[in-house]
Amino acid sequence: QGPDPATSGLPDNEGAELSALLRILDPPATLTVSDQTVFDDRTLRIEDSQVSGLTHWIAVSANANGELGELLGTNFQTPDATGAISIRLLRALSDQEQVFVGLYYDLPSDFFFGFDGTDTSPDLPVFVDDAPLRQLIRVTLP
Repeated sequence: QGPDPATSGLPDNEGAELSALLRILDPPATLTVSDQTVFDDRTLRIEDSQVSGLTHWIAVSANANGELGELLGTNFQTPDATGAISIRLLRALSDQEQVFVGLYYDLPSDFFFGFDGTDTSPDLPVFVDDAPLRQLIRVTLP
């Protein structure tokens, strides 16, 4: 795989500069996910996601007292992907557990989710109206 044209030529501190640029550009993005009853305690349903013209990740993280906790699962999305998807999680969820579902850019475009919570990490969060596009949902088990 050759260099990614979206990030090639950026200086060594490309993560911070890319983060600032993406916040300015603020491409149209949507995420549709709701509280849900999960019949398979390791699979979440995402109704829809879209980041205008860009590949992106949907990531599910544990809720650690209102902050992002452990990464529970991801799903890679192409720019033209629409409609519902399921994300298989790394561990079972508990009844009434809350999890974060968010969108992240696939930059650099390496098909590996690498966000580590810093402004210089790869795969930065998608921002809409100056806030990460992320929702906290509650899961119930039957």
